[in-house]
Amino acid sequence: MVNELQDMLRERYEKSWKGRAERHTKGNETQLGAMVIAMLGRRPLRPPMFTGLAIIDRTGLVRCDFTDKNGHELKMLPIGDVLKIVTDFKNLADALKVTDSERTEMFTELRKWIMRDARAKSDENTF
Repeated sequence: MVNELQDMLRERYEKSWKGRAERHTKGNETQLGAMVIAMLGRRPLRPPMFTGLAIIDRTGLVRCDFTDKNGHELKMLPIGDVLKIVTDFKNLADALKVTDSERTEMFTELRKWIMRDARAKSDENTF
């Protein structure tokens, strides 16, 4: 019974936009895949991986702690310009052919992964 439930939940996840996004971006084999995994609060079995929440600095660079494939931890590694990352996620959503509600959910998850936006005038993320 437990195995059947686990199989059902795994299958449901794999069919969701979250599972499709992980698969499409090749998990932690790509930078976008590693971002997707981190954004979803998942952790790969082995590095490389982003750990914790990301920030957007005053210059518009997204940064996050990162563990490289050799296990070295890098603090607040620059990932890329926020506009490029938003474009990458828009392209991912297009490639996955997500519904409008799934697209909204994807970008809500992305916003939640960003704990602080130093460009913002308030506590709200601005992208």
